[in-house]
Amino acid sequence: EVIKRLQPFYEKRLDEPWGSEEEKFDGITQLGEAHMWMQRTKESNSCFRKAREGLARLLGEEHFKVVNVDVFIAGQVQGLDERIAEYRKLWERTTDSRPENYLPMRTCGCKE
Repeated sequence: EVIKRLQPFYEKRLDEPWGSEEEKFDGITQLGEAHMWMQRTKESNSCFRKAREGLARLLGEEHFKVVNVDVFIAGQVQGLDERIAEYRKLWERTTDSRPENYLPMRTCGCKE
């Protein structure tokens, strides 16, 4: 259901007059999350990379939305050692710019 609702954002409709560019890339990120939960790695990675590129261009490399997408991308890396290395690189990259008590990924809708 979620994939059906969000698919139009991904299918090269970024120029349509709906919402802001940022909202469109947020939709692509959500579509990537839906693919990730359905264990569709190829599709989720494609969405995450497209969203990351657009959000980084609009908001800058250190914006929290870009970091969130980077966390999703790192989570898709095959092999535990490689995934840990990606998380460490991401952690080091964001050490200076993240706010206190920052958690880069939403967690299952759990309350803080």
